[in-house]
Amino acid sequence: KYMALNGFIHSVILLPSKLFSFASIPTAVIKITKQRNDRILMTDGSSFYSKGKDRNIMDTNKLLSAIENKLPKFVKEISLDELSENEFNLNPSLYINSPIDDIEVPEGYRLCKLNELVAYHNGGRKRKKLYLLKGKIYLMKSLTS
Repeated sequence: KYMALNGFIHSVILLPSKLFSFASIPTAVIKITKQRNDRILMTDGSSFYSKGKDRNIMDTNKLLSAIENKLPKFVKEISLDELSENEFNLNPSLYINSPIDDIEVPEGYRLCKLNELVAYHNGGRKRKKLYLLKGKIYLMKSLTS
């Protein structure tokens, strides 16, 4: 949060899982700058790889081409306000191609984050529909309740 608010983060690149022999989870590269920066370039490079014997192999040429051409499917520049709205989460997949727009919300309902509903849910036994999107849990909630 401190580094983002003070403009030290230039960009974040999400890398595919199993890229390194010591890490089977996706990793990221954070580029830091000395110049004050009020926008952060988010890149989802998690699909630029080919499967290897023990680990995945990064296709750096395709990744660098996507960054250079700022392909909207993989690259998005975000403001500090947008980063703040997402609680300073630096995961590029949260900002790029978010599937939340693909959810059809019935009339009379709205889609909201689970942490917004902590006060709403009073321990009752009502059945609610939960959705997991990009690591966040969402709940369909009636607008009338």
